[in-house]
Amino acid sequence: MAIARVKKTHSSYNLMFSLLRNDPTTIREVYAIMKEEQVQPTFATYSLLIKSHVSSQLYDEAINFYKEALENNTVNFNVRSSLFPSINDSTLDYTRSLIKILLEERKNSQVSLRLLRSNFLCDYFENLIAFYEPSRISVQSNRLIEQFWEFLQAEQCIPAIIFLRKYISYLQSLPESEQTLLRISSVESMIEERESFRATLVETNENEEQENVEEFEIQAPQNEDVENEENDYESQK
Repeated sequence: MAIARVKKTHSSYNLMFSLLRNDPTTIREVYAIMKEEQVQPTFATYSLLIKSHVSSQLYDEAINFYKEALENNTVNFNVRSSLFPSINDSTLDYTRSLIKILLEERKNSQVSLRLLRSNFLCDYFENLIAFYEPSRISVQSNRLIEQFWEFLQAEQCIPAIIFLRKYISYLQSLPESEQTLLRISSVESMIEERESFRATLVETNENEEQENVEEFEIQAPQNEDVENEENDYESQK
């Protein structure tokens, strides 16, 4: 495809990448011109490049763009989330490789900030569990879910109680093993901690509300005194 050699901004290139999202070959040609013209890629640029190649199942190219973004210090939540494919059997191996890459990045990270938004990770993990229901469970899918759980913990991201219970149900559907029983026990402990914390929070709020009521009751007679003084003043008049 012939690309007009007209000086463009990164916004112009990003628009082209968006329009060409289903044509990764042409996207790479346009990106080569962008680099020749020394136009700096933005977060949006890398997100579009990666998303196009992931959706076309060109996973090696997508990972290469991600590595380039890391080298250029142009990575944020959106860039990383664009690496994640739709969930199906054909993307299982790639997703396992992706989680391995992110776990390594998490391990080597010099900062404690999360690599991805917690709601994105929890939603994706919940969808994994839903997709790989008992009829679809395999050694590979179970390993992926184990890796993802490991990544969630590394990110200090704990799903809601209702989902933790779904995860326990998933674990209970697996063949019984010492490792599975330990995982179930660990997740049950998380649920207990969350419920205990929630109960403490509710109790604290109730105590604060009671203190506010008591304080109001103490102040109420003072208001009555003021009203009585006003009545006395009016009668004296």
